[in-house]
Amino acid sequence: MAPKHTYELQIAFIADSEAKAHLKEQVKSWLYANGEESFVEGALEDLDIDHEFVDTERNFYQELGGELSPISIYSYDIEHLQTLHAKLMQSFPQGISCKQKSMETSVWLEGWKESFKPIRTDSFYLYPPWEKGPEPASSLIPLIIDPGMAFGTGQHATTQVCLKALENFTEFVKASTSLRFLDVGTGSGVLSIAAKKMGFSTVHACDIDPNSIVASKANAKANQVDFSVWKGSVPSSSFKTEEQTGSYDLVVANILFVVLEKIIGDLAAELAPQGKLILSGILVEQKAKMLEKAAEHGLSCSKEWEQSDWSCLYLEKK
Repeated sequence: MAPKHTYELQIAFIADSEAKAHLKEQVKSWLYANGEESFVEGALEDLDIDHEFVDTERNFYQELGGELSPISIYSYDIEHLQTLHAKLMQSFPQGISCKQKSMETSVWLEGWKESFKPIRTDSFYLYPPWEKGPEPASSLIPLIIDPGMAFGTGQHATTQVCLKALENFTEFVKASTSLRFLDVGTGSGVLSIAAKKMGFSTVHACDIDPNSIVASKANAKANQVDFSVWKGSVPSSSFKTEEQTGSYDLVVANILFVVLEKIIGDLAAELAPQGKLILSGILVEQKAKMLEKAAEHGLSCSKEWEQSDWSCLYLEKK
């Protein structure tokens, strides 16, 4: 169950108009580098235009600075946002302002329910708890996902293409009773829950976002599956319990390329001999560089998928 209160940190840009766009890109890059992937670009306040009475087509949102609208970060953990606030002001002492506010979680969740609809793949039916699940006679595996504050509703192409990649392991799972699975950057737990329902005997997950830990545990309970999840990443020796040690038959990492290229060696080290690795969060134009990095660590690509400009790679340990 989600905490009662949700907290927002809003970052506004107060530099002169020529510098705002560059500054906003710098702040977004800084957020990515510091593990904040689930920020949103807020709407302009007091923007009320009736397009019915406008003769010519005009991009009012852009004209009024919509592309430079504030960035908002949401969390259940107010101390996390307070720390982030202090770091932002230290890194960007001029040109931005930050403010925090609190709201009821139930109110915040209502704001995006309309945009979260069920998703069907060949094997899975992913849906939020307020929608209907698959038909009783359906052979699809149901995945009930309420993302809360975590990144990863399944709506994004990178998660969907990962689910399609997982479907290729159906026979692989049936052929063994002791396969181990690791989900790095689990978000709301979508891929871990899918792996558990497919039949992986051991499923472990990790994420650097504390909100992901809350969301993935809640979603595991809703799906009546059990897997361990820890706050951290790889190398995982600092975070794993004794029960979580050991290599994995399949590792999935659905993270941004800027992170993947830094941890690809650590991901390879988690694999058992002949282990498999699925990487997602890679733009098509970044694929060649990712394959070069993978080859440096003894990984070869045997298959790939693309969806909406995103690439997903299936790598094997030599």
